[in-house]
Amino acid sequence: MSVQQDKDNISLEWIKDQLNGFADLIDKTIVTSFGQVDLLYIKSVADSQILSRNVITPFYEMENINAYQNYIMTYPGSEEATTRDKAIELLLSGYILLGLKDTFCFFDAMNTEISGVNETSAESISQGPSDALTEDIAVNMNM
Repeated sequence: MSVQQDKDNISLEWIKDQLNGFADLIDKTIVTSFGQVDLLYIKSVADSQILSRNVITPFYEMENINAYQNYIMTYPGSEEATTRDKAIELLLSGYILLGLKDTFCFFDAMNTEISGVNETSAESISQGPSDALTEDIAVNMNM
């Protein structure tokens, strides 16, 4: 769930350089009395509600940086990136890169836009359900 920062692995500067042309690349640092966290994400693919509810709010509620790091690293939406390519792939998929002390964590905050289940309008149904498929595979499988 974390990657140690060193010259052979992922660096924040290298990632920012690779994503330099992205107009919606957000680079923020949040600070409290016990520490700081660097956030890097792409606004158009990361869900701002997940970011606020699961990343930023807990940071301000924790009592120390170690507790917050343990929370982030054990959260089910955390992912490990062992290569630079994997780090870029995760960011482009909607993950948030968190720089904690000497560690990077990637937190799943994918923005999933789905429409509701509607009746089919293109084809007439003579027998069976008349529900149309959606963009979400999990919803389709449940139907």
